[in-house]
Amino acid sequence: MRTLAVFGQAGSGKTSLCNSLFGLDWKTDPAIDCTKYIFQYEGNFVSSLNGNQLPKWKLHDTPGVGASEDIHQNCLQELLDTFHQVDVIVWVIQADTRALRVDQEAILDLTSNGQKIPESHLILAINQIDRVHPENWDEVNNIPSPEQQEIIPDKISLAHKRFSPYLPISIEHIIPCSTVKRYGLDRLVYTIHQPFL
Repeated sequence: MRTLAVFGQAGSGKTSLCNSLFGLDWKTDPAIDCTKYIFQYEGNFVSSLNGNQLPKWKLHDTPGVGASEDIHQNCLQELLDTFHQVDVIVWVIQADTRALRVDQEAILDLTSNGQKIPESHLILAINQIDRVHPENWDEVNNIPSPEQQEIIPDKISLAHKRFSPYLPISIEHIIPCSTVKRYGLDRLVYTIHQPFL
């Protein structure tokens, strides 16, 4: 069974993304970090994302980086093991922020300052893409507005610039998505499976 781990800052939408991809109902809260240890699930992606035609996965939803030093220290060995043993890592960031230093520092911790790079298939999910300025999502077609479509390539380039010195993420594996709008999830699922097709 293939293994998938979801990492990122608290509030980036990691657990919401897991819920949307696998049809789960794990607790989320916009103000409180609900993931205090690594949640695990074995099963298929939801049928609307062709989950019934794809193999089962073992999912690991990790505590948000930078949320709590106590949580980080208590889970550190398990986080390290997960980071270096899974087949696919999806690192989730928020589309409407440039504050990525916490992510960078967490990656340095997990890679022993860049000395131990995981062999996993690496994906960067830019979540909450519907909140990109000027927040005028095309509700009729459920796609970014023309103004947002002009900005999204810059978001992808910036994310690649900020993350590629720390992890070998290809720009083609940076996926804009929205769990709220269920946008971009099909492309994310395809990218997760891409190395195994």
